[in-house]
Amino acid sequence: MRLTDAIVCLPLLLALSAAPAMACSCVGTLGFASVIRQAAVVAVGQVVSVGETKLGNGELDPVSVEIVVLQTLKGRLSSRSIRVWNEMAGSSCGGMLSPLAVGVQSVVAVTPVAGVSSSRRELWGLLGFRPPEADYVITQSTCGETFKLLQSEREFRQWSHRRLR
Repeated sequence: MRLTDAIVCLPLLLALSAAPAMACSCVGTLGFASVIRQAAVVAVGQVVSVGETKLGNGELDPVSVEIVVLQTLKGRLSSRSIRVWNEMAGSSCGGMLSPLAVGVQSVVAVTPVAGVSSSRRELWGLLGFRPPEADYVITQSTCGETFKLLQSEREFRQWSHRRLR
């Protein structure tokens, strides 16, 4: 075996023997109160449709959901019906929109796609993720609560009357 053969074979051998790794880990998570402070838009709404799903962490993970906005608590919306995207759907960091089924009411913290940072957009390029500019993405892509499910009419009324800054 020549030295050049060994140099080519060693990296190939290492690449073939590498075990799959879980790429997502969180040092800490943000609570919903912290996430809504960071969000450009916070709204109370009801899920009216679930878009494409990907299999991630053993469950179907929505790439997007459509929400009819019942009350805007912070920021401005382009429409009373918004599509919210999760770029991590189907990955080890996915699952952020999984609890949002049709009919569910929730408070969501979102950011307009047009207002997303260039570093986050670079990640999107690597993932092949390209949501429409007029849509929204979840504010915290991983390691935080991006929405609050409203479990009762009382909770819905409490959130619907709030004003956030």
